[in-house]
Amino acid sequence: MNRRKSTRGPSFKGSNGFTLIELMIVIGVVALLVALALPSYKQFIRKSNRGEAQQLMMNYANLQEIWRSNNSTYATAANLAPPTSADYNYNFFIRATAGDPPTVAQCANQAPTAAAYTVVACAKGGNDQNNDKQAGTSCARMGLTQANTKVPNICW
Repeated sequence: MNRRKSTRGPSFKGSNGFTLIELMIVIGVVALLVALALPSYKQFIRKSNRGEAQQLMMNYANLQEIWRSNNSTYATAANLAPPTSADYNYNFFIRATAGDPPTVAQCANQAPTAAAYTVVACAKGGNDQNNDKQAGTSCARMGLTQANTKVPNICW
C-alpha cells in the first residue's frame, strides 16, 4: 500500500506560535506593570540616596567630634573637608551657638566660629532627589547638629 504524500505545504492549523493580537496583549500587560512599578522604584532609589546622605553626615559629625576632642574648636572646611556625593551637596556651618539648622536659602557654607556646628545635605539641582518626600515633608534638605538634632525629623 503506497501512501501518497501531500504536495501541499505544512498546515498552520493547530500550530504552537503566537498571533499578533496575543503578542500585543502581552506587550500591553508588561507596559502596565512597568507604569505601575516605576514610581515605587524611583521612590526606593530616592530613599536609598537619602540613607547614604544620612550616613555621610553622621560620619562627618563623628569626625568633627574627634577633631573637637583633640582641639579647642570644631574643624573648619580647611581642616576637615565635607563629604561628597553625586546626589547631594554637603555643607557645614560652624556657629557660635547651637540652634536650628539653617534654612533652605542658607544651603551654602557660612563663616566659621568655634562652639557649634550643623551639617547640611542639600539635594543637587537637576536630579530626582529634589522630589524626595516622607509623609508630605520634603527631604531634599536635611540637617544634623552637634547636639544630634536631626531635621526634618520625619526624614530620619
